Amino acid sequence: MSTGGKMRKIAPLFAVILLSLTVAIVVSQEPPIHHIVGTGQSLSVGGQSVAHTSASPDGHLALSRDRTAFLSPLAEPVARAQVQETHHSSMAAMIDALAPEHVTLHTAAGVGGCEYDCLKQDGTGDVYALSLAQMAAARDLALAAGREYVVSAVSLVHGEADHRLGTTTYYSDMLELQSDYQADAQALTGQSAPVPLFLSQMSSWTVYGSVTSTIPLDQLRAAVDSPGVVMVMPKYVLPYADDGLHLTWQGYQQMGEQYGKVYSHVVVQGQPWEPLRPLSVVAIGRHLYVRFHVPVPPLVLDTEHVTDPGAYGFEVWPPVSIESVQIVGPSVVRVTLDHAPAEETLLRYAYTGTPGAGGGPITGARGNLRDSDDTPSPHGYDMWNWCVHFDEPVRAGYRVFFPVAY
Repeated sequence: MSTGGKMRKIAPLFAVILLSLTVAIVVSQEPPIHHIVGTGQSLSVGGQSVAHTSASPDGHLALSRDRTAFLSPLAEPVARAQVQETHHSSMAAMIDALAPEHVTLHTAAGVGGCEYDCLKQDGTGDVYALSLAQMAAARDLALAAGREYVVSAVSLVHGEADHRLGTTTYYSDMLELQSDYQADAQALTGQSAPVPLFLSQMSSWTVYGSVTSTIPLDQLRAAVDSPGVVMVMPKYVLPYADDGLHLTWQGYQQMGEQYGKVYSHVVVQGQPWEPLRPLSVVAIGRHLYVRFHVPVPPLVLDTEHVTDPGAYGFEVWPPVSIESVQIVGPSVVRVTLDHAPAEETLLRYAYTGTPGAGGGPITGARGNLRDSDDTPSPHGYDMWNWCVHFDEPVRAGYRVFFPVAY
């Protein structure tokens, strides 16, 4: 073969190599796609609302209904129903405000009235299988576009159906769901990154005629016990629709911003997150001192945005009259009783509601304790963190345990 022939063969090879390098450089400039997998029942897909948000900031994505293309910008509706305002567009807006280089893809597979057995891996419904199909389609589309793809979170809004059914395994169900999604996402993508499950407490059990519910307590306990489960918020502070069960579009929008705020803290910043929740309850005489984890101190008792159900939402079991509730430190509340509590006493908050009443800040099981988070909201909402529903044991203590004066 002549030297010229060799050069003619080598030259195209160099051209291909150079072209490949050029493409690689261009592809590397595209930000990774972070998939947020939405699941749950009707509140996860904007039940009883009307789509209001036309589009989220440019760059954030949805998946076409036939799963053959990315849609940008992300716009409502995201869910199977084509008329509803889910929390996903406002979640993306908050993520964009806090981390503008972080691109998210949002899908929503939830179905109204879907209890955990319907929702879970190999469950009675198609929700989990649809989530996996959405992941596989997104992975393939990202690969075809030369973009990195990772499943970064599962966004769950759920619990009402299992309250109605009296489910007693909800705590372990939440741990199982997070573990299953993480294992399947890692197998599908090859990623080593964890897949945290973000959830919020169900707050509308009274609409079913119930006084109390174990579901929000199980949701909180799962988040406290497992680093893979992240509690975003209770929902009693949100505006509810006329049925007292679903949210208004403003409620979904506000909830989405809270999910986006906490997601940014955990996934983008890589920081652990805890909601406003009790760490300890100690009795000294007839005073109960409650030390809280407070995301952004100081604590506030707010009766403007949530009406006072009595004692700011605090109650004691066995019943003891509460004389006063006072904030006595950046993270400490003092509950004064009319007499010293019994040995086995529980302090409860936003725990008891009025049977038949709708959820929400006026009629639902609720409380008035919040922090002072001033995170700016893309839609003008207050981004305070409100105290979770809880039911905590009281232990005997001594004043020396508390370094601040009371």
